[in-house]
Amino acid sequence: MNKFKNVNLDKIAFSQDGKNIILSFIDSYQGKPIGSLCCNSVLYIKLQNFFEGDGLPCFVGEVNVHELKKDELKSILGEINFSFKGSIPEFCNKNDNFFRVTVDSGEIQIYILCAAVKDDRGKLTASRG
Repeated sequence: MNKFKNVNLDKIAFSQDGKNIILSFIDSYQGKPIGSLCCNSVLYIKLQNFFEGDGLPCFVGEVNVHELKKDELKSILGEINFSFKGSIPEFCNKNDNFFRVTVDSGEIQIYILCAAVKDDRGKLTASRG
């Protein structure tokens, strides 16, 4: 599910316990806040920074949220060399589904696997498949 398109990533913040990441977005033209996503119980994050200027805010072409079933999560964890013995780790059994959040642009790429994603209104946001 495409949550935002052609926006600026304004801020990346971590909760005090380090388990949650909040991504804040602003309008590319007027700089007004347009929303945020809170990724709860983050399992994995990959951040690639290609800034040529001052850093944030930076243009982002797409922000997507995708719901993952356990078998999809296991496959992705294997692809990123997250290793464990047996089947899905015990912590994964606590949730029926996980989420992949991707932020793509020429200056920054963010890839997050987490247990839940909420928008700035506190609503769970996701898509299947």
